[in-house]
This record gives sequence, structure tokens and C-alpha cells, in this order.
Amino acid sequence: MLTISNRPRSSSSRVRARRVPLMVSLLVLMLMAMTAACDVDGAPAATPVPGASPTGTLTPAGDVLRINGVPVRQVVIPSADIGPLYALAGDRLFRMENESWDEIGVDGYARRYLVDSEDLDRIFRGRHRVCGSSPPEEDIPMEVSSDGGEHWRQLTLGSNIEPIMFDPNDHDVLYGADCSSLVISTNAGNTWNRIRALPGYSVVDVRLTGTRLLVLGVNPAGNSALTTVDITDPHTPEVGEVLLIADGMNRMDANREQIVVAGAGIIHISADGGQSWTQTVATIEEDSFETPDSDATPARTPLGNVLALLIGAQGTIKRLYAGTPNGLLVSQDDGLTWVRYDEIPADAIVTGIQYGLANADLYVTTNPGVVMVPAP
Repeated sequence: MLTISNRPRSSSSRVRARRVPLMVSLLVLMLMAMTAACDVDGAPAATPVPGASPTGTLTPAGDVLRINGVPVRQVVIPSADIGPLYALAGDRLFRMENESWDEIGVDGYARRYLVDSEDLDRIFRGRHRVCGSSPPEEDIPMEVSSDGGEHWRQLTLGSNIEPIMFDPNDHDVLYGADCSSLVISTNAGNTWNRIRALPGYSVVDVRLTGTRLLVLGVNPAGNSALTTVDITDPHTPEVGEVLLIADGMNRMDANREQIVVAGAGIIHISADGGQSWTQTVATIEEDSFETPDSDATPARTPLGNVLALLIGAQGTIKRLYAGTPNGLLVSQDDGLTWVRYDEIPADAIVTGIQYGLANADLYVTTNPGVVMVPAP
């Protein structure tokens, strides 16, 4: 079993393997070998998962996190004050207990998990179908647990909805998305109100600033649009004006009145809640090259589509993180220039970026699995 540390670390720290006494390790290995020799009927047991460890160890930073040798494909972090609490490895759901991952169930739908930061045993999980798939996928149920994932109750009217966030003022109010709509529940997920905030667009990002939801969508032509929904009263949401239309597949993040939308070589930044925007042509500094007659000169390529975006932990736009089809990028100058974070392979598809405990680490969701790296 592998564990992920919940202790805060400095940005230069690395996670190290926890050692156990030699005799204890040998005894555990002998017991595992005896158990693996046969099952309860005396027949040969299944081959153990490659890479499984009989002792608690820590995955080094920069490697794909694994539990019992299986890559972790989702880490659920309720807040930076709590750190990683739930994880999915394969179709197995785990909860962090005493710095070890304890298996608590199975999820074959690859659903998104939303944990109530005020009640860590309260979890919602759901996912919408792949947008535009033909024929459509089967219905994907939304479920809720009130005991930390031990038991689940299906929310019949929540099928094909991905839960995204709780309303900070009322945790019975949830915001989510299906392929074409923003969806809002005011009664803990039992019923949902669908809002066509961006007709013709699939909702890909939602952020809350004050009493406004920022809703970002992408249309079949591959262009993006940003609008607002007033949720002063979540029972009667009001769709506002379109704030921005941008080329390409974009993602956004927001902090109070600051909004960043990034993608297709352009960074759009607003400091006044979307009323006005500045646009910056964004480039990536590739490995520098040298010639005998010149100094090292960085090669630059345009920033392409962005699949995930995160504003720096200090809440200033200066530092940005972008997940792309070609690794994780970092900017220190409002998105003008970007460099690759080398601990994430350049051929990894990065679809999610989260802060770990105390914002010291980044948990980066890639196609091979989740990778933990120090936050630069």
C-alpha cells in the first residue's frame, strides 16, 4: 500500500520512502507469500498487482502516484487546509487514514468527487456523458454519501451531472454542469435546475466570485465564450451578458475581481470582473540553443490549447499554471512567457492542477496518472 504525505513541505522538498525494520518487512512478506499461494478453495490465487508494496511507502515527487501498484487517476482535495483525502486508483476508491490509503469502495464510472469541507464524510460524485458522443453513453448516476464513502445513495434526478462546487454560504446549494447547461440544486442534489447560460456551448469551467458564477463554454467549432450568472438568490438565477469570446479551447481561473482566460496563444486578463480585458500574445520558452558565434537564445513557440488553469497561491495573477496537451507550463509574468515544468513529461496531457496541503505542492492530473510536484 502506498501513501501520500499530508505534511506541509517547503517548495524544494521531496517525498522520501518511509523505512521499516528489516524483520518486520520479512515477516510481512512471508505472510503475503503464504496468503498468495492459494485462495479459500485451494486454487492458485490471482497474480499480485505489480509494484504493490507490503509496507507503507511514499511515492517520490515527480512520479505517478500509485496505490498497491495501480496509478492514481484522481485525488480529491477538499481544501488546502486539509490536503488529499480521497483518491481513485483504477476503479477503487480510497480514503486517507493515518497517512495510509484505506480502500472503501469501487467506482467504475470515473466520476468527479465533491467533498464538503465542513463535513468531510459528506461526498457527492457524478459525471456527465461525453459531449457529442454518438451513440450517447449510458446514464451515469450521481450519488451522495454521508459516512465517508462507506455507503451511497443514488440521486435519481442527478444523472449525467458533474458536481463542481458548493455555495460557500449554504452547502445544500450545489453547482454543476451537464454537456450543455449549468445546473443548480438548492436541496442537496435531490432536484436540479438547468440553466442554458451559453446556448450552443458545452460548459467546461465554472468559478464563483461574490454573487456571480463565471461560466466558460466551448462550442463544436472549438471556440470559447465566458458569461455570468447572478446567484444572489440561487433559487432564481439570472443569466448575464457574455463577457468574452475567444478563439480555441480555453480554460479560466478567477480570484475576486481578477479573471484569467488562457488558450490558443492568447492570455485574456480582467481586473474588474470582466468589464474590460487586456490581451497578451503568449509564448513558450523552449530549450535554449547555442551556436559558436552567439549567446544562448531561447526558442519560442506559441501557447496552444489550455486544458487546465490555476492562478498562483498568493492570489496575484503574476504566477500562472497551465495544463496543456504537452505538459505543465508555468508563467511568472501574467502569462506573457511560459516555461515547461520539467518534472512533468512534455508528452503528458495535463487536465487538472490542484494545490496540496498549505499550497506547498501541486497535484497534477495527467493521462498516465496523478503526479505530485513541489509548487514552484
